[in-house]
Amino acid sequence: MWYFNPDILLAPSNRPARQTQTKVLFEGKQWQRWSRHYPANEWRSGVDGIHTYLKKVQVALEIAS
Repeated sequence: MWYFNPDILLAPSNRPARQTQTKVLFEGKQWQRWSRHYPANEWRSGVDGIHTYLKKVQVALEIAS
């Protein structure tokens, strides 16, 4: 799962991405939950880290828009 605050909307339609309807309250803020998951065995222990995780988020945003 990825969480955004403020909510993200897709350009140019200004509509929400699929699977972002759920909101979560954390630390007094409302977060938009974006349901995305790694397929089984895709995470490579010892190789992957925050850099590959953030790249996956970036690619998902590009695909959604």
